[in-house]
Amino acid sequence: MGRRLGNAVGDALTGMAADIRYVDEAGGIRATNIIPTGDYAGSIVAYINGKRRGAYSSEPFLVPVPRGSRVYYEFFLASNANADEDMTRYLRTVSSDRARLDWTRAHADQAGFRVYFTGGLTATPDRAVATMALADRISGETGTAEFRYTSPTLPAGGYSWQIRPMDAAGNEKTGCASLTTVLAPLPQPPTGVEVHDYVPSTGLVTLKWSPASDAAGGSVYNSYRSNTAGLGVRYDSIVKTAGHGGAETGGKPYLTFALPVTGAAAEGTWLAGVRHETAEGEEDNVSAVAQWVVGADGSYATGYPRAPSLLQARAMAGGRIRLQFQHDNRSEPATTTTLRIFRGYGATPTTVDYDTVLTSVTRGSRTLYFGSASLSSLTEGVTFGFGIRAEAASGAREVNTSRYATATPDATPPTSCPTGATITPVIG
Repeated sequence: MGRRLGNAVGDALTGMAADIRYVDEAGGIRATNIIPTGDYAGSIVAYINGKRRGAYSSEPFLVPVPRGSRVYYEFFLASNANADEDMTRYLRTVSSDRARLDWTRAHADQAGFRVYFTGGLTATPDRAVATMALADRISGETGTAEFRYTSPTLPAGGYSWQIRPMDAAGNEKTGCASLTTVLAPLPQPPTGVEVHDYVPSTGLVTLKWSPASDAAGGSVYNSYRSNTAGLGVRYDSIVKTAGHGGAETGGKPYLTFALPVTGAAAEGTWLAGVRHETAEGEEDNVSAVAQWVVGADGSYATGYPRAPSLLQARAMAGGRIRLQFQHDNRSEPATTTTLRIFRGYGATPTTVDYDTVLTSVTRGSRTLYFGSASLSSLTEGVTFGFGIRAEAASGAREVNTSRYATATPDATPPTSCPTGATITPVIG
């Protein structure tokens, strides 16, 4: 893959001596001091709001950006050999639909805190949403934040919070400064993207999917595809767009587009993605991808099973991690026999190593299968992430990157016994 140079929302790249600024009259981001000097032969691959915008080999370069929108950019350093690689699986998530508050205890008379909330950026927070005692200190965070509150998922908009300390008697201090933020969640992606049909003689592909959960009348679905068999989806150019309330097949929206080649010339593995775009022009950045294979004679077979769902990870005694998941094969194009589990790190799904199988689970014969796996020999105290993919009997494995769960192994029992314990006979 290309090496990540950095990412930001309207800020310069972290750790880079880069000059990046928005040029309003040109409608783009002008960047200099990014491409290495000397004999380097390669390009800078730019992604804007999760979409590939191009590869640049000379400076300064201007990356087009949407007007009147959040601008979140990521740049990758790529050799000429992999400048066309799809790097969306390495993108950081850009949505923000929750707020996190961190703070420290300022004085010994502060015995607890109450968090207040309100909608809007100017009103005084007046609704208590959480109460925290000294026992709620964050473990292992000494010297940084001692307390933390994370809001539930909220719609896009501005919000205000206030943290009010209390003493041991419950007296609450008022007049503390409000904390404000604007949350701008990206649209939800469509689900269940699949190939409904492929015609080898014409190269026509029909995709269908389940609508995004937050889609509305002004929503559309943009489709993207590989430019060549064996390569990833190119998100720098929309192939075709379908309206939210448009044609359906089998109860799902669909659209049809053509590959650049037909018949035996299309031999290989192809990928196509669908993304949800709102009426305001915001598009999700999730790789909801369908995959299909064209044989040497131009024949077509999907051969790729449906992805598992509801992946959960939970820490168990002795430092073990237990994974649970569900797999539904009622509309499988191929029979799934194995579920492969992979490992990543932390809260970022893009760290999963999908080239190395951590463990496998043989799927039962039930149409709706509930499975689990127990993992051990994991480093205690490290937050691990896990991905899962379904594999058919033929060896064809689907390529989802959205099933992800995290847990932190804990093999250490409490360090002390309870104090002040008493026992009293109870009559009756």
